[in-house]
Amino acid sequence: MNILLSAYSCRPHSSSEPGIGWNWALGLAQKHTVFVLTRTKYKDQILRELESKNLPHLHFVFLEAGNVFLRHKKTTAGTLLYYYLWQIAAYFKARRICRTLPIDLVHHVTFVNSWLPSFLALLPVPFIWGPIAQHPPLPGCLLGPLPIKYRILNCFTVAFKWAFRKFDPFYHLTLRRARAILLPHEFCKNLFPQYVHPRIRIMPSIFYEKNNSYPFPLATDKTENQPVRIVTAGRLESWKGFHLVLDTFAEFNRTCPGSTLTIIGRGRLYPWLCKHIEQLGLQNCVTLVPLLPRREFFQQLSRHDLFLYPNIGMNPIVLLDANSVNLPVVCLKFPGTYEHIENQNNVMVEVAPDYSDTIKNLLRGIERALACPADHQRRISPDQLDRNRKILALQKIYQQVISPAKPV
Repeated sequence: MNILLSAYSCRPHSSSEPGIGWNWALGLAQKHTVFVLTRTKYKDQILRELESKNLPHLHFVFLEAGNVFLRHKKTTAGTLLYYYLWQIAAYFKARRICRTLPIDLVHHVTFVNSWLPSFLALLPVPFIWGPIAQHPPLPGCLLGPLPIKYRILNCFTVAFKWAFRKFDPFYHLTLRRARAILLPHEFCKNLFPQYVHPRIRIMPSIFYEKNNSYPFPLATDKTENQPVRIVTAGRLESWKGFHLVLDTFAEFNRTCPGSTLTIIGRGRLYPWLCKHIEQLGLQNCVTLVPLLPRREFFQQLSRHDLFLYPNIGMNPIVLLDANSVNLPVVCLKFPGTYEHIENQNNVMVEVAPDYSDTIKNLLRGIERALACPADHQRRISPDQLDRNRKILALQKIYQQVISPAKPV
């Protein structure tokens, strides 16, 4: 089968969206001939990877929406505008490909975005959309000390997504033309109108290899008198919960002086976090580290005792990364955050109606996680995240989509 894959983000040896795009392309190329539409910015890394591996059925087509728009990508609104324009450019490129090659099926995989359209749905070829999703809004009870501008931004984001779902005609065309819509969780169904529910299938968007070998040590047990070393990571945005990390650590440090916190990442919230660290008097025990290459990131994780993640995002690969080096996780209990990391060394914390009560719950979660001795074995990711199993499941959906007698 010849598959045209739309992967706006696609890069080898990456996590998050680029890693999702690459893993789909790599997995599908095991059984099909795959033509991947992706951005030119990933070209050098992809070509180096193709030179080092034998992947005769994997082909890439690189394109951008125009240099004149790239300068506006520094903001979230600019990124979304560029993504929208890139989708339009990808449609015209894909239309030319479909005229010259016998494409059997078109599949959109990244962005993992359920409220912006995919223009490839307009092609006269069976179309699959997903897995797609969206981050839930940060509940008001978790806004805590965030300045008013971030509270306004949170409300604006909710309204912006609602408006696109309601009024964008291309979004509704994408819904109607998709032969199958893949979602990572059952609760995501509520985002879609009832008439598309029969075409919805549940499939996690992330991959994690069970047999992956890592060139770095496991995190080890903390000695009795050793200070606790806490780490967290992610894009520093207001809705990611890093203010909750700092406030929780400030309380923890009062009872366990000498403890340290490492925050790995960069983002728009970075300047405010620096000021908040000073306000809390934590300059000597909190370290802000920029984004790291994968190997260095795992090495950094293995030097700590616990991974704190009060985020409400879905399918965070970083939690599996932490578990892979034997690092226990304390996270908020939201669908999508905790489903793939349930084991005895991880603690899922309920969100309380009050901000201070949520901090108390996180503190109790940290105590529980640290009291549980490490088992000195790498965590095994759930079977449903294994690449081979996911490709086999997707194969069945493909067969139903291209067979008129077996509609999805």
